[in-house]
Order: sequence, then C-alpha cells, then structure tokens
Amino acid sequence: MCFYIDNNHPEIKIAEQDIVCYKEGYTIIEVFISLYREFRYFFNQLYQTQFRNCEIEEKHIYEGFHSYTNLSLLSGFNSYCNDNISVKCIIPKGTKYFVNTLHTEYVSEAIIIVEEIKM
Repeated sequence: MCFYIDNNHPEIKIAEQDIVCYKEGYTIIEVFISLYREFRYFFNQLYQTQFRNCEIEEKHIYEGFHSYTNLSLLSGFNSYCNDNISVKCIIPKGTKYFVNTLHTEYVSEAIIIVEEIKM
C-alpha cells in the first residue's frame, strides 16, 4: 500500500486525539502481517518511525504506517483465505500523520494494532 497525495502541497498533521483506523492482512501464530508490505505486528504494541525525508515520488509516500480511515474501504481480501483478517488500529495522540481525503487513507509515524474485526 502506498499513500497517494491528493494535492500539490501535502499538509503534515499532528493527532489531537487517538485516531481509529484500519488495516488488512493475515495472521501467522498470533502475529498480524500487513497485506501490502508484509510488515509484522504484535497486537497492542506501539510501532514508531519518523518521516525523515518523507520521500515523495510521483505524488506517493512510501514510508510510515499506512491505514484506511474507514472499515468499509477494506478490499474484502478476507474472504479469500481463512487466515486473512481486518484489524482496528490506533494512531496515537501526538503522532505526525498525513490524510488523503480523496482515497481516505492515512500514513502516520506511529500505530498500534488493537484488535481483530469480525466481518
């Protein structure tokens, strides 16, 4: 998953409160693995990075933790295999992030995978 910039000057924001977001992927022995980059997450653990150079290549951002703003945006990937899941996540208060209003996605410097969502 890459973050598409929907304007010429993306605005970095700072979360004023925890932001609920969603990801999709699969599990292997209690580890959540993201669908697109296969990053491995443990539930309820804080993951952090920094937007160092925030490389913007042809209106895309590839660094950071990518997520969806809305549960209804998940692709339905879950239906293809029993191990595939959707998860609720939190972008913690104080985290730097970008939001794409056109495609309703986030990219953030921190994320916590909270729980599996039964669909």
